[in-house]
Amino acid sequence: MFTEQQIVSIAALAALMGMALWFSLAARIHFSANSPRRPILFALEALSLAICLGTVWIVAFTPVQSLWRAAVALLAACGAGWLFSSALRATSKRSFGVVFGGTVPATIVDHGPYRWIRHPLYVAYLLNWFGCSLLSASPLVWLGTAAVAALYVLAARREERDLLNSSQGPKYAEYRRSTGLFLPRLRSVSKA
Repeated sequence: MFTEQQIVSIAALAALMGMALWFSLAARIHFSANSPRRPILFALEALSLAICLGTVWIVAFTPVQSLWRAAVALLAACGAGWLFSSALRATSKRSFGVVFGGTVPATIVDHGPYRWIRHPLYVAYLLNWFGCSLLSASPLVWLGTAAVAALYVLAARREERDLLNSSQGPKYAEYRRSTGLFLPRLRSVSKA
């Protein structure tokens, strides 16, 4: 018989691994297959796989995980899935370049989750890796997650620089003022 903690840990692990697999499969379809930078995508997938396998190993061979850590990890995986699917729907008819590909999209997406944050796909990935780190409580998994986070911050900044230097620069600058990079921008409420 499984305890409540074990059930939630198993559910969190299944959700986190399912999200990682979905991210990997969707990336192969959603992002430009013709990019010369596609190997970078595969390298990020390998790092993500290492984080996932490390999480599986740790959860399988350590004492029962904390109920609250497992519950928050499960919520992180669910949030990642919701955000990822919302971002994919918002960009379904657009061709996005591969991370660090130097490709400027033809249009600026400002609906769906892009209404609040500029990089919801990166946030979805990071939520999932945060869940893995939290569930495993492993310094090594946390280190992998920090490495992925640093890469996504660097990629986001580079993509934004390219957009600002493109013909869409003024429109993107305006969009950027109203949305947060990875977290929604707090808007001031004007007094009526």
